Amino acid sequence: MARNYRQSGHKRAGHCVKVGLFCRSTRAFSRIAALETKARRAKNVRMTKYVLLDRDGVINRKVENGYVASWPEFVFLPGALEALRLLAENGYVSLVISNQAGVGKGVLTAAALRQITQRFMAKAKAHGGRIFQVYYCTHRKEERCQCRKPKPGLLLRAQQDHGFQFAKTYLIGDSESDLLAARTVGCPAILINRNPARVRGKWASCLPTVVPDLRSAVSLVLEEGDHRA
Repeated sequence: MARNYRQSGHKRAGHCVKVGLFCRSTRAFSRIAALETKARRAKNVRMTKYVLLDRDGVINRKVENGYVASWPEFVFLPGALEALRLLAENGYVSLVISNQAGVGKGVLTAAALRQITQRFMAKAKAHGGRIFQVYYCTHRKEERCQCRKPKPGLLLRAQQDHGFQFAKTYLIGDSESDLLAARTVGCPAILINRNPARVRGKWASCLPTVVPDLRSAVSLVLEEGDHRA
């Protein structure tokens, strides 16, 4: 707001506004207003709780060796809609962070991905949940972009948009790339895997809590949130 004010052309520092017994310049009040706005935003950030969610394998079923290319192929996993509702009811802002290279490979168009996204967000809302925003990387692995997980680009963009603290924000995913991205930025991670015994070896260095589904992961997030409160 301070920048907008400076560009508005109000340069008459001598013009005064009288409030009670105090007389301040318009410019001084502008600075005070800017500081108050900044403080309100900081308060909102402190009060708002966030959770970062991968999509395929967390919210919906993965297509084996392929991509969800149409709405009929998007199938919510058991308990996922309930989990999204619980997050919303407990004041969490849910952000989806997902690689969708099918667009880059020509398996589906950006328009088709957008339609799928709009429909699953609407479905979640109809069941009491809310996906606040979705961040996709549509590049192929060979393009070596900075947004495809395990690179942290999408997480950094989400953090810039919303101002949450990584150390206090869980990332829930189902793959090694999710874990590595979380570790890079300092997010605590929860891994969804129906066979926890298989999670070993090269994953050991970034091994998170392992649960069978999103409903179980959300229970842990809410329990941790209660302890922090």
